[in-house]
Amino acid sequence: METRERILRSALDLFSKQGYRATTTREIAREAGVNELTIFRHFTSKEKLLGEVMDFGFDFDGLKRSVETDLTGDAERDLEALAHQLILNMRERESIYALMFREMSTNEMVRGKLGELPGMVKDVFLRRLRQILGERARDDLDMETAGIFLASYFIRSEIMRIMMGKDPFHEMNDERIRIAIDIFLYGYLERGDET
Repeated sequence: METRERILRSALDLFSKQGYRATTTREIAREAGVNELTIFRHFTSKEKLLGEVMDFGFDFDGLKRSVETDLTGDAERDLEALAHQLILNMRERESIYALMFREMSTNEMVRGKLGELPGMVKDVFLRRLRQILGERARDDLDMETAGIFLASYFIRSEIMRIMMGKDPFHEMNDERIRIAIDIFLYGYLERGDET
């Protein structure tokens, strides 16, 4: 298992920096400290290695576990914690996102995996959002649309940072997270008494 993980980590690092096609199995073997044949014993092909690198790098089960922290009952604090966790998870998985963005236009398998990713993240985020808001959510609000709206703000900023080195609109920080949560929970414009 240790050898397999070393190979996966080395392949993820090299694929994300150099690209899938530009990286040879010989380079991966050298980086992992194994014989090139060992890669093929574990993965049978470079393409199979890429698929397993993507699953390993994203670690969807780890994402699900990470958002399952204890709730305080304070919607603002709990949503801020969820936003921080979403950002932290993307930063911890920056190499896999860089690999996916780099390869999505030329690799059908990567495109397929990247196509599955938003739905998986959305489901985790929405389940947690429902737990946080509980009965407080408005009946006339489509929770899925509201949740995607909120998550998209944080995800967009991290994607820009990964792809460009920084978010050209603004750097995500605690104050901006609080503002986004406040707008999400209470809106921007005051509502009149009329309904």
